[in-house]
Amino acid sequence: MKRYLFLIAALALVAFPGATPAPAAAVASAASAQSSPSSGSDRRGDRADVRELKHERFVASVDSLVASRRFVFMPNSMQESPGGYEQLIYNAFYYVAVKGDSIEVHIPAIRGGLAEVVEMINFDAGNLQDYRRTATPYGWSVTFDATAPDRMTYSFDFNVYTVSGQTILMILSPVNSVKYIGNIQPLDFER
Repeated sequence: MKRYLFLIAALALVAFPGATPAPAAAVASAASAQSSPSSGSDRRGDRADVRELKHERFVASVDSLVASRRFVFMPNSMQESPGGYEQLIYNAFYYVAVKGDSIEVHIPAIRGGLAEVVEMINFDAGNLQDYRRTATPYGWSVTFDATAPDRMTYSFDFNVYTVSGQTILMILSPVNSVKYIGNIQPLDFER
């Protein structure tokens, strides 16, 4: 039992970097107190509290990312809408980076009916138009338009789910619309 408490204390130090370690005597006394038969439900309650705290921190981090307007969307799959076939994306280099009032887009797109063609959407643009961030029952909706250097305007619609971290991105253009599923991450380095 003492080993488990020591392990939990060590994990708490890793998970909560600002925490200070408890003295060994306090850990030992806690271990003897935890060995009573009625302590099982208390431990389950403590673990549930820790999980709830982790969930709250995750939701807060997603909220903070959306509010910062500095995040990168990493897609896992794409599907032409409506009714296209879903295709998985294995290349970690594809992304859509929102950088304040500008955007970097390097992402595959699908076009066509029976003979689908995979092409690249690859451009940088400043001056995002009609940027809107709206709270929804599931998290956030972020929408805006961006014009590529070839003067084609793309509409971006991010639906960010704060509980799961999933993000659904719809990119609409005059020639097609593609749905992407992935997640957003902090824009912590220059791409």
